[in-house]
Amino acid sequence: MKVFIALAAAATSLFAGLAEARQYDFSFVGYYSGLRIAEAQGKLDWADGRYKLDLRAKSDGIVDWFTVITHSTRSEGTFAEAPLAEKHYYLSTDGKKKTEIELAFKPGDIEIVAATPHPLKEKRSPVPTEMKIGSFDPLSAVLALGMTANSKDGCNGTTPVFDGRRRYDLVLENSQTLQYKGPRGSRDTYMCSFRFIRKAGYREKAKKWKGVVGKVWIQQLDTGMPMLPVRMEIQTSYGTGLVHMLTAKDRQ
Repeated sequence: MKVFIALAAAATSLFAGLAEARQYDFSFVGYYSGLRIAEAQGKLDWADGRYKLDLRAKSDGIVDWFTVITHSTRSEGTFAEAPLAEKHYYLSTDGKKKTEIELAFKPGDIEIVAATPHPLKEKRSPVPTEMKIGSFDPLSAVLALGMTANSKDGCNGTTPVFDGRRRYDLVLENSQTLQYKGPRGSRDTYMCSFRFIRKAGYREKAKKWKGVVGKVWIQQLDTGMPMLPVRMEIQTSYGTGLVHMLTAKDRQ
């Protein structure tokens, strides 16, 4: 579910040239080992050099037989040649368990405004201040990676991420160009492999974590529209997860 949230965000290399205010709504569905497990709705707004991303996901199908899991995350900031994050909020509930984080991006540091539980009260390796500098929150990180999507390198790129607890690099590589049928029909599409490189802020037992890898398909769904993920394939030690974009609508 956390990977589902992080990668269902929007990515664009067109922000610098956009002057008109635009708003888009998206819907996604997630499967794991062939079973439907989640659904999500996303919103992307930008105007006057500012962006706002909002993504809400909920467990569905067989998962709801046992528990109800929800994820809500939003980010906002400015954009010119690259996005610059200002605020980030994340809330996850799993039955009675609640995880929450609120970040404020300041010159030279990222402040944890509020957290449940607080990372300092958890058994995690410390994240040095110098390692946070230049990092993005998870949603803004995907925007930053998308800035290279129309370059000669395709969707290749690496972006540093700090989610309030962990510091890692999000890597897209092995870019390919193909035709793929998304919610707006068959279009030119970039397909990239993705992986995460752990840096700091992980629990001691996370040393045994093998990580998550997969592939993402991104395409421009409409003229002047950001590059967006229309399909994700997530490989884990237990099975394969799939995320599909079902709809993409301009609210204007």
